[in-house]
Amino acid sequence: NITPNLPQRPRPRAEKKGVPHLVTSRNKSFVSEVFIFDPATVVTTYLLPKALKLLETKLVPYVLESPKNVRVCSILFTFPHWKVARNCDKMKVFLYDKSSSLSKNATHSTEPSMDPAFI
Repeated sequence: NITPNLPQRPRPRAEKKGVPHLVTSRNKSFVSEVFIFDPATVVTTYLLPKALKLLETKLVPYVLESPKNVRVCSILFTFPHWKVARNCDKMKVFLYDKSSSLSKNATHSTEPSMDPAFI
């Protein structure tokens, strides 16, 4: 379950910054609905590992096949089969991109970034 107005919370801040055309928030079920990522260039997730595993199967092909530099950010938990490109262990934020390889044994980057602005 999600708080009904949660996806709309970024809109006022984006409007205040003058970039509402760059922000799209969606409240959809990626398990039971067709989930279209395009034209996303940044996807942020705050999901439990079981949900990340389900999303990974749909998100990885989009990232790998997109001509855009798509970045994915997971908070607190990592995707199970996707190698982390960069991470901030202090904040438990993990960044993935096209250069991240898919691996059966996903591992964290050996060079964690302590700067939360790396995303």
